[in-house]
Amino acid sequence: PAAMDVLAMLQQEDDNPRGRGVAAESSGRVHRDAASLDAAAAAEDQRKANKSLKLSLREQEAGILHLMTARSIFARLRVPEPSWDEAGRPVWQVPGERFLQRAYDELKLCCHPDFSAHPRRREGLAKLTEAYETLSDRNGKRDEVVA
Repeated sequence: PAAMDVLAMLQQEDDNPRGRGVAAESSGRVHRDAASLDAAAAAEDQRKANKSLKLSLREQEAGILHLMTARSIFARLRVPEPSWDEAGRPVWQVPGERFLQRAYDELKLCCHPDFSAHPRRREGLAKLTEAYETLSDRNGKRDEVVA
């Protein structure tokens, strides 16, 4: 209880850079976008979580190289390609949404702007997103690709 009183007092204090007092707001010393302390703490926690997930530049390079050189959208997400039956129809076991999401999440660490500083991250993310959206049928193109 005493700590909460101190926190409340600091939030209202004018000379506190993250305070909520009128003087602090007019002086421009309020936390960016006038966010509350809770929002600032949540943003800092998210930044630390992202930093802990970042791959080394060598791992980012390997992931992006994989995405750029994959011969099909199946290979981009490391999903088995369809086979063909005697009649020439594709036979493909559609992977579950969780499987595709996990594969996407693992590969996005090498090319998503929040996790990567690689110069070709945008190209890699575009190829990864295209493969994910197609195979999960979010863009309605899965049947065209499989057939």
